[in-house]
Amino acid sequence: MTYMFLNPKIALMGAGCVKEIGIQAKNLGATKALIVSGKSKHGEKLAEDIENS
Repeated sequence: MTYMFLNPKIALMGAGCVKEIGIQAKNLGATKALIVSGKSKHGEKLAEDIENS
């Protein structure tokens, strides 16, 4: 079995980066996203914030 890992062209990090994810995803032509988050008080609202970006 072969696996392929493609490194992203853009990595967003730091405070406020969630607000830019939607713009970057649209620029890449993305129509769907897989969001992975750990357990935290911020993780629950993360998907909503990304959707609104």
